[in-house]
Amino acid sequence: MKSTNDIKKFYPPKRNTGSVSSRVEAKIVPLRRDFAPDEARGKDTTTVRLRELYQDKFKKYGDDPKSLLWKRKGAAHQRFRQFWAEIDFNNKKVLDIGCGFGEFGIFLVKRYKNVNYTGIDIVPEFINVGKKKYPNLNLAVADYLTDKIKAKFDVVIASGVLNSNVSNNMKFREKAIAKMFSLTSDVLAFNMLGGHPQPKFTNDSNVWYADSLEILNYCLSLTRRVILRANYNPHDFTIFMYKVKKSV
Repeated sequence: MKSTNDIKKFYPPKRNTGSVSSRVEAKIVPLRRDFAPDEARGKDTTTVRLRELYQDKFKKYGDDPKSLLWKRKGAAHQRFRQFWAEIDFNNKKVLDIGCGFGEFGIFLVKRYKNVNYTGIDIVPEFINVGKKKYPNLNLAVADYLTDKIKAKFDVVIASGVLNSNVSNNMKFREKAIAKMFSLTSDVLAFNMLGGHPQPKFTNDSNVWYADSLEILNYCLSLTRRVILRANYNPHDFTIFMYKVKKSV
């Protein structure tokens, strides 16, 4: 796998100054303050199946995008660019759900000022690799669906988290989106495979292609401030959901 120096061309325009290490170390917050393991952790069949799927991939590919079900590193970077095209991450507290090895966190702390980044993943192997590669990042094994997350984050990010083919696919997405949206005080941003009309896929596939308009309509039931980006890849889309601020 390439070093972080090899991916500079994918970064957004630089927006901060100062050393990376000083910015990251100053903003690490002990995870025990924000996360409390729930009794349900490990018992949810969907979580268990997904964890085992990724663990099997990790045994085969190791520290490689293929372990994260990305065909190549550039596929992940294309999705990252959609996030920073819309969101200013300067001075933000960010939760990266399904962070994998933590690469998106390195993008943020290198290119934005005063980012308070936390990355979580259900796969311990991914977090172990991430901690070795990026020791200054705040990474932890946690399940956003079953663990009690006490903190609120300015920005919640989920890249590639909602692509797996599971039982009751749409109901699972609705539950996941609602939970993630509850964790932010400002904006949730996530991407999914799919489009409109819904692309065809086989039931035995590891991935599920969503109908982007069906997902959009559900998001609009939670907030009227929604942005859909579907112009960067024929089979992928990104949604931004903003909290509606109460009028004074």
